[in-house]
This record gives sequence, structure tokens and C-alpha cells, in this order.
Amino acid sequence: MSRRAAGRNLAALLFTDIVGSTEIAVEVGDRRWRELQAAHHDLIRRELRRFGGHEIDTAGDSFFARFRIPQDAVRCAAAILPATRSIGLEVRAGLHFGETELSAGGAGGIAVHTAARVSSLAAPGEVLVTQTIVDLVSGSGLDFHERGTYELKGIPGSWRLFALDAVEGVALGPPLDRVEAVERRTRSSSDRPTGRTRARTLLVGLIAGVIAITVAVVAIAREASSGRTNGPPSPQTSQANGYATLFKVNPTTTVDQVQPVYLQRISAGPIVSAGGSIWALTETTAFESGGVFQINPGYAEPQVAKEIPAPGACLSPATCMAASAHAVWVSVLVPEGLGLERIDATTGLSAKATIVDPSVTRPGGEFLSFNAPVSWGAGSVWLANGSSGTIYRVDPSTGRPIDTIRLGAGVTIDLLAYGEGSLWVVDRFGGTLTAIDPGTDRAEPPIPLQGDPTSIAVGAGSVWVSDGQDDQLLRIAPHHPSGIQDVSVGQEPTAVAIGGGSVWVANHGNGTVTEVNPNANLAIQTIPISSTVQSLEFADGALWVGSFAPPGV
Repeated sequence: MSRRAAGRNLAALLFTDIVGSTEIAVEVGDRRWRELQAAHHDLIRRELRRFGGHEIDTAGDSFFARFRIPQDAVRCAAAILPATRSIGLEVRAGLHFGETELSAGGAGGIAVHTAARVSSLAAPGEVLVTQTIVDLVSGSGLDFHERGTYELKGIPGSWRLFALDAVEGVALGPPLDRVEAVERRTRSSSDRPTGRTRARTLLVGLIAGVIAITVAVVAIAREASSGRTNGPPSPQTSQANGYATLFKVNPTTTVDQVQPVYLQRISAGPIVSAGGSIWALTETTAFESGGVFQINPGYAEPQVAKEIPAPGACLSPATCMAASAHAVWVSVLVPEGLGLERIDATTGLSAKATIVDPSVTRPGGEFLSFNAPVSWGAGSVWLANGSSGTIYRVDPSTGRPIDTIRLGAGVTIDLLAYGEGSLWVVDRFGGTLTAIDPGTDRAEPPIPLQGDPTSIAVGAGSVWVSDGQDDQLLRIAPHHPSGIQDVSVGQEPTAVAIGGGSVWVANHGNGTVTEVNPNANLAIQTIPISSTVQSLEFADGALWVGSFAPPGV
């Protein structure tokens, strides 16, 4: 998809807001209301990340986001309803598709105003859309009924509006009754760890994790001695307690060699290798950020060696952590601004985050999501403020920026990777891949990408981009963009890794990993993981696959 014009894009636009927020604030009091708001914000941002949405703005109890693919926007809105109901909050949502005017301050245009007006007409627990959305998502498993024809304040003409009934035949369900909503709000508030109990909660969790892993090792040993073998664990087993799971996969043997490590978090994000260890960035509940897990791969059964807390949640989970030979780098958002946290890959010790961009604020210490992919290459750390289209070259010895590259208004930096002598930038919303010369800071003309680019890796003489819309892997020859090739892989690919002479693709939609032979440009093996895979790394002759535990599992 090529960019229509500088700062202008076609987009599916989503507005949400909490129903009855004033009454709820009076009911629960100021402190608990702030807690519920923070939880609400985190749950919605989790769904935005899951469905490829880009947050434009939030104010109090409302959200505004944009999507490249209309059906993703509708599915995201549908997923938000049960997520926020889990904490006793009901939301309404409105969607429209049209051209938006992008700027550093956000997005505008008549389409934005239309989506906002539609949202204001939605009933509690309802996803209301325009005729345009219905036409664009026809045949995608989304069922609607017509709500009627309306005049939208300040918008010319009459508008037919439709309410979403079901997704893949599963009904949205009615709003919570008042009694149940109050009970869930009370329960979610009382479940939130306070500052005084947070350390104790973490300690108990870590002890429980050690016990769980010990029990698992003993069980495996007993089964081995009895002659039984274990196949790959099912999602119900590996995520029974809401755990994200990191699978170690031997790609040269049978799928019986899939070994799980339970990370006691909701989502296993990016995975990197450094200092002889595997490092996985995770997210946790709606109340706390996740952490970086260090896993020692040397044991017969992988074990978690250390958990290192990391604040914030990156909206670019495929690339918000990177590794050099002796360090792991994580983009973080702290009250002082956007920064980098350095973790020594040998000792596991982390230093206080160094602030790179103080313009990105975290007001009042509120937990916010952000878009800040990071990469390593040419002896530097590269950190992007994805929303402003700015890339910082950071000196690894000081953590301070030594150069700044500005790609201009309307460019969103979603994915970042270094290789083949260039820094590669993916604008997922704009559908482009851009190469930047690290010596001159000069950007090559953007290369149009088809579908929905979800991840990037550079190696084997090519740039590899997964396409989550058309279920394929795109191969781009560096500096020769006319010869883009594609390889069919599994459903909804979300991550790419290179190693062992192959290119590996994690497929979120059907829980598999596809092996691609770069010489033949052909998929040669599919490994079933039996989990909602979303991240991938190849290290020490093995694949490391991160899974996602859906909220409420």
C-alpha cells in the first residue's frame, strides 16, 4: 500500500468511552476510580496491540485509535467489551472508515468527526458502525443488524448505522447488570496490589514459579522413567493459570521436543539471545508492567533464572527489545520520559533507565503504553519514538543519544531492524519499508508493502517481513525493491527469526512455526506448537517461541 499523500491516510477509526463514568466515580471514590481508569486503559491498549491498532488520543474515559484493516478495528472493539467487563466497566464503541489528516498532534478530518458522532449514539455494550464499515468487512465473519438512519451533528447527510451482533458466530453478549458490575468493580479494586504489598506479591509469585517448575521437572522425569513421552502441551495446559509460555523447540527432531517454560505473565513479547542466555520480555495484568525474564538454556529442561522488572508496555512488541553481545536493551516509559534500560547479559544486573526523549511524558506516573521499537547495529543502539517518526542513535557506553533522524510528519515507526548495512523502518499503517544509511542519515525512497506488515528480520542477504493479512512472508532484496518475493506460511504470521540456515516464521492464527529455505524461497516444514504463538528467536540450535495467554484464561 502506497501513501496517498504526505500526512493523509485511509483508516478505520475507533472511538470508545466508559458508560456512566461519573456515577461510577462517585460510587467508588477518587482513588479507586483512578485505579479502574488505569486498568481500563491497560486492557484497551492490550487489545489495540493485539489487533494492530494505533492509539491516537485518550482523555479521561475515552479512546481514539486507527487501524489499517477495517475488520481488525471491529474485532478489536468486540474484544474490548469482555475485557473491560472483567473489571466491572461497560463501554460503547463507534467506528467509521475514511481519510484522515495526520500530524504530530494526532489525526483530524471529517472521517474522525463522523466516527466520534457514531460512538456517541452507541448504547452501553454496543459496537456501532457506519455503512462504509459494513461494506468493507463483508464476508469476514462479522454479523450486524441495522439500527436505523441518523443525522450526525455537524456531518452532512443521513447515515445508516449498524450494530455488531456476533464475531465468527459468537454473540457479543448483553451488558452487565448493575449488581454484577458493582461486584466486579469491588473485586478488581481489592485485587490490585498496593505499593506496600507489591514486593510481597512478587516474592510469592516467584516462589510459586520455582515450585511449579520443580514439580514440572519431577513429573517429566517420572514420565520418562515409565517410558511415556510428552507431546506438545495444549493451550489449556500451558495457559491454565493465565501463564504466558516460552517453548524451546528442537527443529531437527519430532514435535515431542517442544519444552515449555511458564513465565507467570499474560504475554510473552520479544525474545532475544545474549550472554549465553535467552531473554523474554513479558506483560502481566492490568495493574502492573511486566518484566524481562532471563532463561538459562543449558539445562535439559529450560529454567527461569531471573526476572528483572521493566516499567511500561511497548506498542511494538516485536521490536521493543534488542541485544548486543553483552547487553540487553529495553525501551521503557518512565515519568521523566522515553528511555532505554540496559541489562548486563552476564550478571543480569540492570541500571536505571537513561532518558533519551523527555518529550514523551508519563503524567503522574500513570502506566501508559507507547510505541518505541529498538534495534542494535553498527555499534549503536537505535531507539524510535514511533509516533513522532524520530529515531535516536544511542551510544551504548553512556546511554545518551549521539544522533537524531527525523522521518517527517505522518510517518509512524512500528518496526525497526538493522542489517545489510542499513537501518530498516516499517510504517505498518502506511504500508512502507524504508532503508536508512547509518553513515549519512539519508533515507531511501519508501518501498510499498502489501498486506499488513507485522514483523521484520534482516539476514541471509535479504529483508524479511511477515504479512499478517495475506499469510505470507515477504522477501525484499536490499536496495533493489522491485524484486519483492513472497512465500506462503501459516495463518496470521507475527514474528520472523533467522538461524540454522533457515528463516523461521511464528504463525499466531494456527499456532505453528514455518521453516523457510532461503535458497529455494520455499516453506519446507511446519512445526505445531499448540499455542497462540506471537514471538520467536533462534539461538543455540533451537527455536524459542513465545505464546500469548488471553485475558481471563
